[in-house]
Amino acid sequence: LVIASSMFKIYLTIYRRAARMRRYTFQAAKGKQNRRATIMDNAASESAKQAMLYVAGLSLTYSVNGFSVMFPSHKVRSNEIVYLLGAVLLPLHGFWNFLAYVRPRFMAIRQRNEEIPSLLIVKAIICSRNVANLIV
Repeated sequence: LVIASSMFKIYLTIYRRAARMRRYTFQAAKGKQNRRATIMDNAASESAKQAMLYVAGLSLTYSVNGFSVMFPSHKVRSNEIVYLLGAVLLPLHGFWNFLAYVRPRFMAIRQRNEEIPSLLIVKAIICSRNVANLIV
């Protein structure tokens, strides 16, 4: 709950800055958005997606165990299911974090080089020491 509210607060801060940027930027022609305002809007959108990914991974990982603590069951069968789900989901927390933290770099490479296959980008991010060459 603390992490979700923190991520939401970060998103709101960036969103408010983007709104202020739109209000105070000079627009040369009607209907055209200023480049800086567009960048801030994109940053707000991307930060929201990142926060949602991180919170989703965290809540997916710990939801079963949290539910079992808040609503304990004395049936053996339901306890076995909770233990099994916990044994599967808890180790996956690292994988969810990997997805959340690799996504910004993946998206930067994807925007610059749309012709590169997704699996090749992921392989380059994981294995290559010099991924910056793909971004530029």
